[in-house]
Amino acid sequence: MSIENDAKRFLAQQAQHRSRLWVAPPGNLVETAPQPEPEAEAPAEPMNAVDKVPLQPETMASNREQSPMQASQDWSRGAPEPEPVVPVPGEIEDPFPAYTDLDSFRNAIHRCEKCPLGKTRNEFVFGAGDPKARLVLVGEAPGAEEDKKGEPFVGRAGQLLDKILAAIDLKRGEDVFICNILKCRPPNNRDPQPSEVEQCEPHLVKQLQLLQPKLILALGRISAQTLLRTSESLTSLRGKVHDYHGVGLMVTYHPAALLRNPKWKHPTWEDVQAVKKYLDDLS
Repeated sequence: MSIENDAKRFLAQQAQHRSRLWVAPPGNLVETAPQPEPEAEAPAEPMNAVDKVPLQPETMASNREQSPMQASQDWSRGAPEPEPVVPVPGEIEDPFPAYTDLDSFRNAIHRCEKCPLGKTRNEFVFGAGDPKARLVLVGEAPGAEEDKKGEPFVGRAGQLLDKILAAIDLKRGEDVFICNILKCRPPNNRDPQPSEVEQCEPHLVKQLQLLQPKLILALGRISAQTLLRTSESLTSLRGKVHDYHGVGLMVTYHPAALLRNPKWKHPTWEDVQAVKKYLDDLS
């Protein structure tokens, strides 16, 4: 078809769409045919973080079937997003079903930057202990010493906690797992913020799903109130067995509080005696 016919056809199309804004290009349309608009640049294909090759649709769809180590590298903020789950009464939720052991899960989340604490921490404090622990101790967040070493309860409060456990014939790392709600230290040891808890608590839920403990012991008011979604005082929460995602939960004072107020050592002794009795009765 000639250039002249192309131009006439173009003008006829414009006449049919007068509502559209269009400015005729300068010059003679017969001599200068309109150039087609350049095609929009196709969006960049997602790249595989391991081998830097484009992921095909079928590969993207099967990411959930990758090994935990492979899957964890596909999240831009260092940790996978939890999956929607329908809670089952009496069972611990599993927000990250791709991970089947503590080591692989730790590898997936230890570079998490979902909240600002990921940029201010020195070390990620995942938790430590027996992977088959019957008892899980949960604090609120790592402190300065924990942030340096990447381990929970390693300062003076941790030494006191070891003595408390020994008083009921338990030992760190043997039938006990210790962790915190937050895995990174808040600046100046301030209380955890709701947005930080929202991002990090699913990691704790997954740890419990993998550990399948018989009992959780919340250490301190902040830990207890956060886990139980309550504003009740520590005094009113003590001496009871609460429920956390299908697991029994008891409450006692934080070891750091005992260092400041020795008068709380006796009620703490009462609490851990109740913990021992609960575990013994289950056995």
